[in-house]
Amino acid sequence: MLFLGFVFELGFNMGILSNMQDNLSDRVKSYLSHDSYAKKFLYKKCKNYDIDFTKGCEYIDYFLFKGLLSGSNFFEEWILAKTNGRPYKLEYFQANFLKVFEEQKLKEEQDEYIKNELKLQLNIDITEKELDKYSKKGKFINADSIILISVRNKYHLCVVDNSINIMQINDLYNMESLKNILEQRSNNFMKKSTFSNLSIDNVDEIDINIQNSVGNYLLGEGIKDKPLSKMIQAGSYADSFIEFLINKNKIDIKNLNSTCVVGYTDKELCTTNLNSNQLDILKQYGSLYADMDLMHINSNYEDKQKMTYRIMRQNFMKFFKIDNSIFEKFENLSEKVNEITFEEIYDDYQNTAGWHNNKSFRNEHAQRITNNLKDPSSSILFLTGNAGIGKTTAIVDYLKNQNDGYIFLYLSPRLQVNQDIRHKFCDKNGNLYDKEAVYLTKNGCDISNSISIEPLTDTLYKVKDTPTKGVLNLLCENINSIIKNNKSNKIIATASIQSLKQINAGKTTARHLTKIFQSIYNEIENKIILKKAEDFVKNFKTIIIMIDEITGDIAGVEFLKEIINIIIKNIYEEFPPYLKQKISFKIIVADASITNKEVIG
Repeated sequence: MLFLGFVFELGFNMGILSNMQDNLSDRVKSYLSHDSYAKKFLYKKCKNYDIDFTKGCEYIDYFLFKGLLSGSNFFEEWILAKTNGRPYKLEYFQANFLKVFEEQKLKEEQDEYIKNELKLQLNIDITEKELDKYSKKGKFINADSIILISVRNKYHLCVVDNSINIMQINDLYNMESLKNILEQRSNNFMKKSTFSNLSIDNVDEIDINIQNSVGNYLLGEGIKDKPLSKMIQAGSYADSFIEFLINKNKIDIKNLNSTCVVGYTDKELCTTNLNSNQLDILKQYGSLYADMDLMHINSNYEDKQKMTYRIMRQNFMKFFKIDNSIFEKFENLSEKVNEITFEEIYDDYQNTAGWHNNKSFRNEHAQRITNNLKDPSSSILFLTGNAGIGKTTAIVDYLKNQNDGYIFLYLSPRLQVNQDIRHKFCDKNGNLYDKEAVYLTKNGCDISNSISIEPLTDTLYKVKDTPTKGVLNLLCENINSIIKNNKSNKIIATASIQSLKQINAGKTTARHLTKIFQSIYNEIENKIILKKAEDFVKNFKTIIIMIDEITGDIAGVEFLKEIINIIIKNIYEEFPPYLKQKISFKIIVADASITNKEVIG
């Protein structure tokens, strides 16, 4: 029932229109008075499909109402966000109200409709050549909804492309049928990875090249993700509309404060919000939409294979820096043993070892980390930088050079990085750098009174199966056991976790961190046990809790907030001043998404 999509689109635009006080409403009423909008005409369309007539009519009413409600709510929220309650002027509203369900609608009628709306609303005359250009696929005349408003001579643009995803007609009054629909949608959401909810902080001075970074992601996901593909399509429309306005001298690009492109479906929506300095992204959306169209399901399998191979070929040649003549040798391999020889020349290579008296960027980065670790006034450090720059290495080197005791807890979702931490603390023979130090992890925890253990070496023990306890819970209990039994004053612990999780009674996994300090902290009374705290400070001068690549989503941010509340506010701040002077508590956050101070804020 393809026409249900037009029903939803019509309802959506009528919902937007219901919030507007403008002469446009009167014109739309005249368009909607056409016979093709009569209920009996729409209901009659159900007979053209192999479906139950009554259910089909119910779906028409449902999608019209859903569209009305969706459009009205969307417009109200967008207007409030852009105007903050201030008066605004509606400059232009484009929507298709002309014989939406009329299959025999003439192109001349549609062209005349667009001409009239542009003239009446924007006082723009569009030529036949421009009509032809902007009527093509991906151009603004095909947009489902375009809204342009002005607030104090500053413009705000919103372009929406709608879609519904309906495979079969269900009984909307049958609870079992509704339950199946809900389960199906929930399963679809669960199948999506975290990257399907990709978000990028939009700050004034963005210092990442978003166009190159996410282009392949958008193309790959957009082909199979309907809201994302619709957003890209809306972005293509927005790009051509802005181009049209600029060519007609209707708008100064500097006065276009915001552009919002939206892929709106009956299940979810996907948006991009841009300022006037980021409009190149819309051009990329136009290019992506053209590529997606080539890769669409209508293309045959052979065409898709050829396109995939062409992309792989280009990437291979680019990565290995080989020209077409060399690559053809790989394509023309015979069945016997083949030998291909080619030459690579690096004429811009320089060995910088020993330059600048070791004042390399890596060394400077490490020195700044060390300085902040020594600084008693800073309790929270945010680290960023490309992989391999030496963030964790600087921290490990700092701890290895400490004569006093420390606790270093490292949490990351990546198991390999956790293993790398242990390697950094080991000598070339694989033993810990200090015989007094202990290393704790999920599969290697030291003595604990309540935990069944299996010794592996003098300083390394393996915990036997404990299925009822989580990784962080178990690790914190074992750190406390080491402290309580005076097994070591140099404790290194790593765990592979994702982010914040609910456990019970409204508590989260971050609460397990209090177990590290059970011997010195009364959680119920929120008090430090002074005598035991004095002994603790004698043994441990530095406490570092580091979370790496966890704060990239909302759950990770909440996890960080919990850690700050527990470690800094509830425990460290309860230490008397004379003990605070003798101990250093540090929370270190390392994440590639920390691109500037605004993101931290």
